This record gives sequence, structure tokens and C-alpha cells, in this order.
Amino acid sequence: MRGESFLRLFLLEVYGFAMIPDEGETASYLLSFMEGQNYPLTHDQLRRLHLEGLIARPAQCHSEGKVGSETVYPKGTGELLLAICSLHQQKRSLSTIAWQLWWDGHPIPLTRIRADLQEAAEEWVQLRRRLCPPGTKKLSKVA
Repeated sequence: MRGESFLRLFLLEVYGFAMIPDEGETASYLLSFMEGQNYPLTHDQLRRLHLEGLIARPAQCHSEGKVGSETVYPKGTGELLLAICSLHQQKRSLSTIAWQLWWDGHPIPLTRIRADLQEAAEEWVQLRRRLCPPGTKKLSKVA
């Protein structure tokens, strides 16, 4: 326990960030980690990823004896960010990336997946109506 406190203080003093062992990964840690993996991210990009539902919402932690707070993401967010950035090189759509991550077993919030499925279902219904209008048994000329 004492060693963890020393390590945290050392990282905070030397690098200006710390991974909080029991609580998760700070935004500063994640940004530094991603830069070290050749995927530099900004605070705004990190925020957008959580607003888009690709990563979990962070918590604000207020440390004792320290002014201000830290943004702390759940454990494993760094690995998830690596997967997101890797997929983003191949696919541009965040919906496609979210689906692929969920399919691969990553912890993507189900609200995001349900919203994407609902949107796809609505697109299918609209397409079906265009191809076979209600009340007819024939395909439209569009088909």
C-alpha cells in the first residue's frame, strides 16, 4: 500500500499524471499512454469518445490535499482506446467502430448499440416502404 502511494506521488511529480490503481485511469494518464502508442489524442477527442458512447463516462475525483479534481475513466479504458484507434484507421464511422468493438467483446455501453440497431431498423422500414408501398403487392418502379 505504501509502495503504491510512493509510485503515485512519483508519477504525479515526474509526469504530472497518475493511474489510480483502485479507481481507474486518469485522463492525463490515458493521453500520455496513447501518445506513447503513436495514437496522440486530445482532451476534446477523449471527451467526444465518451459522449459518443464508445468509452464509459468518467468520474470526477477530488484528491485530499490537492486543489481541483481529476477526470478518472474506468480501468481498461486505455486498452479500449487502443482498439478504437486501430479500428479508426480502417473505418471512419463511429457507429461501425462501436458495433465492431461490441461484437469483439469490448465493454461498449448497450445504450449505444441499441440506438444504432434502432436506427438501422428504421432505415430498413423506410427502404421497404419505398420499394413496396403499403397496400400494394408489387414492387415499386424504384426497385
